[in-house]
Amino acid sequence: MESFLSERKSNPTNHFVIGNDAGDADSIVSAISLAFIESVYEDRSITPIVSISKESFIHERPEVNLLFTYAGIQFASDMLLFVNDMTSMLREDKAKQRVNITLVDQNTLNHRLKAFADDLAIVEIVDHHKDMGKFQKTCFGNDRTVAFSRSRALVASACTLVAERLKRVASGRYPSVIGALLLGVILMDSVNLDQSIGKVTQRDRDAVTDILSKTDWEEGVPLSNIYINAEDGGNNHYYVDTKAY
Repeated sequence: MESFLSERKSNPTNHFVIGNDAGDADSIVSAISLAFIESVYEDRSITPIVSISKESFIHERPEVNLLFTYAGIQFASDMLLFVNDMTSMLREDKAKQRVNITLVDQNTLNHRLKAFADDLAIVEIVDHHKDMGKFQKTCFGNDRTVAFSRSRALVASACTLVAERLKRVASGRYPSVIGALLLGVILMDSVNLDQSIGKVTQRDRDAVTDILSKTDWEEGVPLSNIYINAEDGGNNHYYVDTKAY
């Protein structure tokens, strides 16, 4: 993952993945993970973008920085491209080549990208919010995944949708860094798979089970701080103990 991020920062492609303007853990990790999965397993050239500034990432997203550290990525802020980096690249693109965009954890264009809308093509959406019906001409069919129906999200986290993609395209064991990042966010967004909160779905549980069983945890990220509570009526609760960090 670190070599992938460093390469994309040094040589960004013309296809970006970006989450919503809030830039929470789900938006950040789903963008990075999907870009990695599509590049490594689907032979595509995708560049992840963090949808907030570097300063906001450092000072306002301690839980995300902690998760990266837990996943084995040190100094993540120095390896990532942020939305202000993207807008600078778009301004400097004198050739005005079409730039492809994948939206994750949203299905409308980021506020800071609207000035460049004529130069952007939304070609993929991976989201769990109400579909606002935009970009139908460039994003449809299998490239448009919106897990929302009857006023309800069908998954607690966009990272669940990314984990489902990983399951479809990956052969063999998953890299521990991807397993840790996706697992951490799914647990945060579903409140540790707690049914009483009303956010978790079976798809979230299935994603967690798949990640736990197929990730190569011996590769680098220990499972020593993930606990399972089986004394809850059969619905296992998993959580990451951050007190050790």
